[in-house]
Amino acid sequence: MATEQQTAETGRIRMVLDRLGPTWLAGAIAAGPATMASLLVAGASFGYALLWVVVLSAVLGTVGQYLAMRLGLLTEGGIVAVVERHLGSFWAWVLVVDVVLAAGLAQLVIMKTLAGVSATIVESAGVGTAALTDPQFWGVLWAVILALGLAGGGYRLAEVGAKLLVSAAVVAFVASAFVVPIDPVAAANGL
Repeated sequence: MATEQQTAETGRIRMVLDRLGPTWLAGAIAAGPATMASLLVAGASFGYALLWVVVLSAVLGTVGQYLAMRLGLLTEGGIVAVVERHLGSFWAWVLVVDVVLAAGLAQLVIMKTLAGVSATIVESAGVGTAALTDPQFWGVLWAVILALGLAGGGYRLAEVGAKLLVSAAVVAFVASAFVVPIDPVAAANGL
């Protein structure tokens, strides 16, 4: 009996995780290299003084994602369609340009980080030529790989990669909470 119950529970969990779909991609973007780099630099530069910004941005981001989800469920349309329907095409285009610029800038930071890390790994391994230790080479290579992967129907692969990235970020965060000593008084003052 326990085996059937465990199998049913595992099936339900798997179904929920599969239904999350693009949520994993949004999570990977939110918990991606650009966010981590910003948080690391802020923490290293200011200690706990800006902890309130991290908490506030997490709350506001969560509320924004929740409202976008509710809007989609209630209107059966995306945010751009709803804005166009209620505010006109000008504001819909403003929204599209805003989202494209914000996402593009985030992707530039992510690609820069990925290219720099790739070049550093090759350089530290001592196996690369001058071209292979150049971040520009890696930026172009990764851009081509991503473009070909997505053009070839690689959305499912991107979703799996996002699941791995988000899971690794969560595990790293939890592990660091046990490894790095936290000063509760300074953290409370930062809030």
